[in-house]
Amino acid sequence: MKKLLLIAFCLLPLIAGGQDLIGLRPMRVVSIAPVPKDTASCSELDFLSAGSDTLIDFYACSGEEGVVGYLMKTADFFQRSFFQAKVKGTLLDGAWLNEVQRAEEVLAEVLNRRADSAQMIPECLTASHYNLFTRQYIIYLNKVGDTCAYINCLKGKYHHPERRFIMVNDGGDNYWQAKLNLTRRQLMDIRSNGPVVTYVESLSRKPQVLDKGIFFTQQNDAYFDCYYEDLPRIVRNHLPKEYPIDMLTKYKSFKYDGHDYYIVSYSNGYEVGFNSSGQWMSLLRWQGITQEEVQRMTGRTKVYDAVVREMAARGYRFPQYGNIRWVERVKNNYVLNIRYTPSNDPASPGNANDMDATLIIDKKGCLVDFIINRYV
Repeated sequence: MKKLLLIAFCLLPLIAGGQDLIGLRPMRVVSIAPVPKDTASCSELDFLSAGSDTLIDFYACSGEEGVVGYLMKTADFFQRSFFQAKVKGTLLDGAWLNEVQRAEEVLAEVLNRRADSAQMIPECLTASHYNLFTRQYIIYLNKVGDTCAYINCLKGKYHHPERRFIMVNDGGDNYWQAKLNLTRRQLMDIRSNGPVVTYVESLSRKPQVLDKGIFFTQQNDAYFDCYYEDLPRIVRNHLPKEYPIDMLTKYKSFKYDGHDYYIVSYSNGYEVGFNSSGQWMSLLRWQGITQEEVQRMTGRTKVYDAVVREMAARGYRFPQYGNIRWVERVKNNYVLNIRYTPSNDPASPGNANDMDATLIIDKKGCLVDFIINRYV
């Protein structure tokens, strides 16, 4: 009885935060028009801004209910260099209505996919908040010639997004940014800082139970210690033979929604999560797991290859400076936590590019989501 009460207590915050997700609909852009330049001073906003309307050409992107956002272009060499360094691409000077509308369509599409594969959804990306943000668009080509978009989303009437490129790295969920590959219809990067919906009914109306470390990769208190003999025989048969069982090995079990789950913690730092059928559901080691271990966990070479590919697409040399700390199976996707530390290189000027990120890869090796959790 005490165990049942403890389970209920541990799940209460998840259940209390639960809500249905409504699918996002793309903002509709029907016209674009140049914004007249205004050279009046905005000195009080300079700490938020990069460039000015004397260097950037702004184009109002309007929908049926008013201005959605502003497409930004520039012919100024230094401002252009700043933009291109930020997006790691070449500005697409011919971008217009089609590219902006496609950016909105792809953004809604990839965020809906994310909501259907993730447990924690930032409130700013839910339907009740999503349309409240004014957009600033940069359309560009990446190194392989794909059309891409950087979308800067902000809320607040005092920032004059039609006159300045607003850069905010904090500010709660009043600001968030996304990078999209419009050619491949993929989310390249997204950054948000604010409250999250911690437990949601997915777009498929089926709770996403095992995701992003909710159970397996954070040693949730809802787990209870058990003995080796308490593990089902099929789980015992699937224990990794290369990880030694000793006096320090720990076993835990958990029942959720009528299903049993187990986690085995080894003295060498590995943790393996199982379902009652003996299927590997997670593999964790904070010091890093090998490419071979990722392939064993997922049964595919495509997952590790996708991590290397997606990191390279963002200019990161993952094989040299990155490691995968855990991988978890969620429906038809794999959620991976990575640590990237180029500062370990003696020739590195510092740790400004060190980061912790989460990638969601589907079973075909395609990117579902790329989330930078924090720079470290």
